[in-house]
Amino acid sequence: MRDQPPAKQHRLGAEASYYLALVNPDDDRHEKATEFSEGFDGEFITINWVLTELGDALSQPPEPIPVPRDD
Repeated sequence: MRDQPPAKQHRLGAEASYYLALVNPDDDRHEKATEFSEGFDGEFITINWVLTELGDALSQPPEPIPVPRDD
């Protein structure tokens, strides 16, 4: 019996906005990103810069933090 060649793997590039929509339920694109992720049978590829953008966006507070002032 001959070895079967590996099945063709689907690859898709993903940007920071996709990952942000995926992890943030308040994002307008959250539902669409979640549905796509659940139905996608492949692998996501990305670059280091996208991960840097994602980390930066996730490290920001959702609203400015008020700074007490001594007037």
